[in-house]
Amino acid sequence: MSKKATRRIKAAKISLISLVPAGANRITSLFKNKDAVEMQALAKIDAEGYLTALVYMPDSVDSHGDMAKADSIKQWAHDYIPNMEGNGIDVLHDGEPVGNDRAHICETFLVQKGDPRFDGMTDDEGTTVDPTGAWGVVIKIDDPDLRSRYATGEWVGVSMFGSAIVEPLTKSTPPTKEFKMDETQMAALLKAFGTNLSSDIVAGLSKALKPDPVKPEAKVEKTVIAFEGDITKASDVSAHAEKVLFASLDMSNPADITKWQAVLAKKAADSTPNPNQDRIDTLEKELAKLSGGSANGSEPVVKTGELSLGDKLAKATERAVRLKKSGVIR
Repeated sequence: MSKKATRRIKAAKISLISLVPAGANRITSLFKNKDAVEMQALAKIDAEGYLTALVYMPDSVDSHGDMAKADSIKQWAHDYIPNMEGNGIDVLHDGEPVGNDRAHICETFLVQKGDPRFDGMTDDEGTTVDPTGAWGVVIKIDDPDLRSRYATGEWVGVSMFGSAIVEPLTKSTPPTKEFKMDETQMAALLKAFGTNLSSDIVAGLSKALKPDPVKPEAKVEKTVIAFEGDITKASDVSAHAEKVLFASLDMSNPADITKWQAVLAKKAADSTPNPNQDRIDTLEKELAKLSGGSANGSEPVVKTGELSLGDKLAKATERAVRLKKSGVIR
């Protein structure tokens, strides 16, 4: 039973013919979408390594329901040489054109009526097919491994790859014919289905259009945090504020998690001791001695020959500025 085509390949730009194993004698589509087409075809090799392959036939439906007309296939064949990548042949669709020392195109042609190279060709149902107008190629294979695969029958096909434009052939569903009734026909219909039909329709529409009852909003209970500690101590007040903030956060909310991380980071920074504190304390004591007196609170003593109090203050201040600039004091 012949298969009906669902799409037609209008145009294609073929850039590679790949040496591949074949799954069946019927020309079979291996991969197609709106941008690409890849097809498998019948091929056979002679003793000298010349592989004769039938790439695609006109008006022949492939296993995916695609077909092409003879004029489209002619365009593929004529455009193949200028559009091919490298020497136009790769292996197993690896996208890497082989060197001419492994394989190269000898002929690309359109099959003429009665071409003896394709006598007795049948599809996978055993039906004899006419390849007239098909695209054929002859590839000389010199690579020993590739030649052996075709000679033993392990591989019997080629496959082409490129961009394509397809169009659907299936007819779209015709629009539904509009049916109108006059008042007499409507009355007769209601009578036929019973007097309750109209009231049932009204009841159904009323129920469908009735708004859903408004549900009362759920009451949100607030958590009260009792104060613990001495209200006059800053540390106790800060600890309470931290508890209240945490109680207000939703720890499944990323934004609230970020807020809490910021609180913890500030707390850690405030509790980190200043590594220069000892140095700062020493300088403050020196400044206190120079500016106001000794550690026991007595008046400063200025000895003859020593720097004046103002000079000492200036030097100490200058030293403190240098230390701050150098990073010792921050």
